[in-house]
Amino acid sequence: MRSRFLMFFAIASIGIAGCSDPCDDVTCLNGGACNDGTCVCPTGFTGEFCQTVVVPPNPCENVNCGSNGECVDGTCVCDEGYEGANCGTVSRDKFLGTYSVSESCTNGTDAYTMTIAASSTSVQQVTVTNLYDAPQTVVATVSGNSITIGSQTVNGITYTGTGSINSAGNTLTMTYQLSDGINSDSCTLTATK
Repeated sequence: MRSRFLMFFAIASIGIAGCSDPCDDVTCLNGGACNDGTCVCPTGFTGEFCQTVVVPPNPCENVNCGSNGECVDGTCVCDEGYEGANCGTVSRDKFLGTYSVSESCTNGTDAYTMTIAASSTSVQQVTVTNLYDAPQTVVATVSGNSITIGSQTVNGITYTGTGSINSAGNTLTMTYQLSDGINSDSCTLTATK
């Protein structure tokens, strides 16, 4: 019986010695874990031993914002005065043109023609000619779909106002005030191209 036990022990020892762990000689880096001799890498690492850092793709790699914007997280952020997916559209362009105006003021109503043209001063500025059916020009600033007439005095009359253009770019609504120091008027207009 003793010889059988020794024989069984000898056979068992040979069997155990022949079963080595496949992960004994594998060193996984960066928090990787060995599974049956192969490294399983955590998120952010790759390679046979998880030795390579995975570089996330650059979200701006294939985004062209031209010279009028900058890519931030895959989207163009346009410079003032520009808009569009690639910042290639001048914001004020949708305002340019000749408008038929219907106007209601504190001192009455009126209908006339008004022109908005590009200003040479800045890509954000336009000139508005014949506002209030007066043959003079005021300067306005455009931002997106909004237009602002900053306080300014032209030929003794002070103008100020704000407005916006619809998404189709053909109807402008505006509220503005004017004063010559003695008399004043507040107006709301709807202008169509």
